[in-house]
Parts: sequence; structure tokens; C-alpha cells
Amino acid sequence: MTGTCSPERLYPPAAYLVPPPAGGVAGLQPGRRSGIPVVDAVLDAAGRGDAEALERLAVFGQTACGPEFAPPCPPGSPAGTPVQAFPVSACHGGYSLPGEAGRNLAQSLAGSRLYAVVEQGKQAPPLPDQPEANLGVALLVPPSPPGQTLTVSQALLFSDKGVVAMRGSCGPWHPEWLAGSVETSFLLPPP
Repeated sequence: MTGTCSPERLYPPAAYLVPPPAGGVAGLQPGRRSGIPVVDAVLDAAGRGDAEALERLAVFGQTACGPEFAPPCPPGSPAGTPVQAFPVSACHGGYSLPGEAGRNLAQSLAGSRLYAVVEQGKQAPPLPDQPEANLGVALLVPPSPPGQTLTVSQALLFSDKGVVAMRGSCGPWHPEWLAGSVETSFLLPPP
């Protein structure tokens, strides 16, 4: 994480699978797609608000239940019991459980538009039994009023099987956090 946004942090990464639109932020269109089937399936389901389709596209992994930032334990189960979960992080880590991940994705992605797909390279999966996350997708929330700086609020980590995790931004002071170790342009100039 970085403590401040310096100009050198605003330049794009070296490895785009889908670059930002030619017109920059002003060129973003609601129907913009990546050409990558699994990514576009999520964009289409999010555009329809189809929580059931998003649930099917979420790839769950196993983690221990417990207090604080772990998923809740099933009734009568002790802390540490393995449960299926979908990693979601913003300012703090968290999880969506089966049956709620699709609804949470639909709410978080409502109105978002595709900015770019960033190559992640080989990344360890967020949870041990999830597939390797090899794509990162940056999504913009609906634009702020003219003249305001925009930040990418959501990034989805993909494998070829579906969405492996969702990362949200606490603010523009750590733009590279959404995509992991890839230097990424998440702080965008005003349109």
C-alpha cells in the first residue's frame, strides 16, 4: 500500500489484456465488454442485476469460520470449522457465503462500467482450494459530477472458472492494492 498518490502512480500498468477506452474516462460506455467470455458473462449478469447468474459465476473456497473478519460459523459449529466462502475485501477482509455472494456482487457492481482488464500473472488463489486467479478486472462506479476525480471502486479477480474474489477501494491513496502487485492506474483524471 502507498500512503499518498504521487504522479508516477497514475501511469497505466505494462500488462493490459484490455486497455482503457481510447477516450479515457469520457469514452466509457455501459455496453463496453472485454471479449473474454468469463469476464463478459459477469458484466452481462451484473448489468441485468441477475444475482443468481452471479452466484453461479462466483468460485467459492474453503476457510475457517470464526469471529471478526472470518465468515460466521454455522449454528452449533465451533470457531475454526471449515466453511465455503467467497472473498470480499475493502478496507478490511471479509467473505460472502453461498446464497449471498450473487446478491452482494449484484449490489456492488450495479451501474459499474468496465475500465480495463489487467493481466495478473500467476497469483496464489485467495483461498486454498480456489483456482489460480490470473486476471484482474477494474470496474468504475457511475461517474462523479464533471470535474471530480474518479476512482475505480471494484476489482474482480478471475480464473477461467469464474470470479475468485472481489476487492473494493477504501480510497485513492492505495490504487495498486486492488490489483495486487500489478502497478495499475486506478486514480483517473476528471472527464
